[in-house]
Amino acid sequence: MIVVAAATTGIVLVANYQPFVPGYKQYYGLPAVEGTESTSFSWIGAPPNLRVIKVPTEPDMTFRYRFSIWNHGPVPVTVTRFGIPSWEQESDLKIVPVAIDPSTYGGGGFIQVQPIRLAPRQQMGIEMEVTVARCMSGVSWNAIPITFDMYGIEKHVVAPANVQIELVRSQDCG
Repeated sequence: MIVVAAATTGIVLVANYQPFVPGYKQYYGLPAVEGTESTSFSWIGAPPNLRVIKVPTEPDMTFRYRFSIWNHGPVPVTVTRFGIPSWEQESDLKIVPVAIDPSTYGGGGFIQVQPIRLAPRQQMGIEMEVTVARCMSGVSWNAIPITFDMYGIEKHVVAPANVQIELVRSQDCG
């Protein structure tokens, strides 16, 4: 009876396990986007260092941004996929990972996206590329879908980021 209870508890814990929290490393600037505004916020339920970046949209524009996440859990995990594949996204707005920094304070820098093992309490950076096909407003996000492996079990979660992107209509869109 005790073995069954322990196994059931273990399955429930693994099924609900989400080790990712927003990282503390901040990346500043979107140099390719004119008119971008960046503001720091701290409200109940928001990451402690959330930055909101308002990006004026134009047809056929592309920009990149960076944020960090942290394996806040007590066990190592292997991240096998970041984001949603571009072929599964709407054609008007695509958000894809283009680089990762496996250890934000280790000085290694950004590399090509690949599976990465995150030790407990390890923080990493992610660079995303956003392609906007038309003028948009009222679209925002501050998280990334992540697939990871823990003890041979694959999990899909949405990891909160320390950056929120808000698309706003530029003056050129009328």
